[in-house]
Amino acid sequence: MAVAMSLAERETGQSVIRQSHVGTGFDFWLGNISSEGLMESAILEVSGIRQGNDGVVEARMREKLQQTRRSLNLTLPAYVMVVEFGRPLVEVRRDVIY
Repeated sequence: MAVAMSLAERETGQSVIRQSHVGTGFDFWLGNISSEGLMESAILEVSGIRQGNDGVVEARMREKLQQTRRSLNLTLPAYVMVVEFGRPLVEVRRDVIY
């Protein structure tokens, strides 16, 4: 989680502003903090793999992209980060939920 949170701003241009509730299909809300409060503008799902090849990383990415689609009531971009610690490698994808 810490690796993804530290990369989120660089990769998305947004900050992690809070953790989501269990069962939503994603881990964190991304956005900005303003004088009006928290402005949520995207979601972030994170997954880690201790060691795996490209096929394992790709399979996990597809799984996590599908998982974020549980949030069909949101019309926000979804970011998925899969961190493979053996090489290390971070795969980032953006998806729009409709």
